[in-house]
Amino acid sequence: MFKSFILSLSASLAFATSSFAYQTDFVTYDWLTKMGIETSYTDHIPHWRKLFNSMKVHGFLECGCGFSTAYFMDHADKVISIEYVTPGYGDLWYKECLKLFSDRPNWIPMTYNGDLRSNSFNNACAYQCSMHKDYALIDSSYLKELDRHFKVLIRQANEGGYPIEVGFVDPGVYIRGDLVKLLLANKIPVVAAHDTASDYGTEEEENLYGWNKVNTPADYEKIYIPCGQGTTFWINKEYPDVIAAIQKYRSSILNYLRVNDTISPDELTQFADNVL
Repeated sequence: MFKSFILSLSASLAFATSSFAYQTDFVTYDWLTKMGIETSYTDHIPHWRKLFNSMKVHGFLECGCGFSTAYFMDHADKVISIEYVTPGYGDLWYKECLKLFSDRPNWIPMTYNGDLRSNSFNNACAYQCSMHKDYALIDSSYLKELDRHFKVLIRQANEGGYPIEVGFVDPGVYIRGDLVKLLLANKIPVVAAHDTASDYGTEEEENLYGWNKVNTPADYEKIYIPCGQGTTFWINKEYPDVIAAIQKYRSSILNYLRVNDTISPDELTQFADNVL
């Protein structure tokens, strides 16, 4: 449903983009937070405002592209977006993103498994989606393939002068826990994931996206932001100022929610900017 909604939305907005410097300049912070209220798909944007207020980002690695990609490109020197393709998911949304962001000079888009030839990856995505269980116990070769791909991108980014400092996991496929685990293993300083609320306060066996596969390394701090669909940050302890900033932001949210039923994007924005 999300992709069909987004496709119709992007079509309806296409006529209005010609007057902007970039054709996606309509994708402002306010627009994204409004969409977060209406759909929840971009309810993580205020959290990113806090992160970008706390650190300079040279290279940003995004697993799954969307309208938020425009915001990331506004705040990072280079954004690499990977769209994960399976027989059930397809590449239609990736093609829409190519149209949307084609004029952005700091964007590197790509597909993974675009030829659908990795049976292990295809099976792992389907298995996690349908069974909510770890396919690596049956066949772990897809993890080795994904890890090789990450290592190539990280090396190329380092050689290109935009080292990957942030990785974000929010793709259409369901093996999100695997992706987080691999990014942490490759020592990306800040790793974040959306929709992490699915496994908080629920039965452990629900395991919708495989978050139970992620064990926080000793040199990382895990910070869960309990807003909307839930967002989790894993931040390397070599970045104490960033950890302190995100923890303070989370504490402000929790304190607010102790006396209020809900929190609006305006309040989150104020917390992100340290106004309150």
